[in-house]
Amino acid sequence: MSLLKIPYGFNLSFGGDLPIGAGMSSSSALTLGFIFGLNQLFSLGLSPKKMVEKASIAENKTGVLGGTMDQNAIMFGKKNHALHIDFYKSTMKGVELNDNLSWLLIDTGVKHKLLETGYNNQRSLSESALQILNEHYSFSHFRELSLSIILEHKSIFSEDQFLSLKHIIEENKRVATFVQEISNNLKYLGELLYESHHGLSKEYKVSCRELDELVQLAKDHKDFFGARMMGGGFGGCTINLVSPEIDLSSINSRFNVYPISPSRGIHLI
Repeated sequence: MSLLKIPYGFNLSFGGDLPIGAGMSSSSALTLGFIFGLNQLFSLGLSPKKMVEKASIAENKTGVLGGTMDQNAIMFGKKNHALHIDFYKSTMKGVELNDNLSWLLIDTGVKHKLLETGYNNQRSLSESALQILNEHYSFSHFRELSLSIILEHKSIFSEDQFLSLKHIIEENKRVATFVQEISNNLKYLGELLYESHHGLSKEYKVSCRELDELVQLAKDHKDFFGARMMGGGFGGCTINLVSPEIDLSSINSRFNVYPISPSRGIHLI
């Protein structure tokens, strides 16, 4: 337990009901829950922010080059609110959701193992594109980029590098727009989700056939406003914005469906 500076061993038993490999951040929930529990048990004095950092470090040591979005959501989640996390400005705020927003997760049944997929390769591809661009500029963050800049220098990138940067720039704009419009037109919010999935599938290339099929099924269903893959991709679930009156029996029975709603973050019970 060198990460937490605990000098002796202990016995541990845990359980849960999140499906493994479904893109629901079960590994982040387990890791952060483990650290949170030890912090309480041994009075380690770790702040919530420090626990998030240590949970991310622990997961990175498995070889997966993930960030801290999942851990922040698990730690700082608020009932009936979305979290708008700005990693560029290091800010976080709750965004209240209205009763017209209902959400479903639909599991493809394809178990994703990020260490065995192209997740790390795709992240490295994006970072290498930023490094190439910095031969002409000095950018420290993807948020500093614009579509006009990468179009101007399109010839210096491979096709995959260009598409990766294009998706990142446009996805950041979609997040900001979604936050601004979250209490308004559900159809518009749904279109943003569909656009997001298209970018993830065709530009960032972290989707799979089963995820794309579920998104298409959502487009063909009258009670679905929007859908996109979630998690690290290559399997797992889609997240779907649906009508509160949706008949769940109308969804193909071969899929596992999980109605969800934002809730309070990690806490003692």
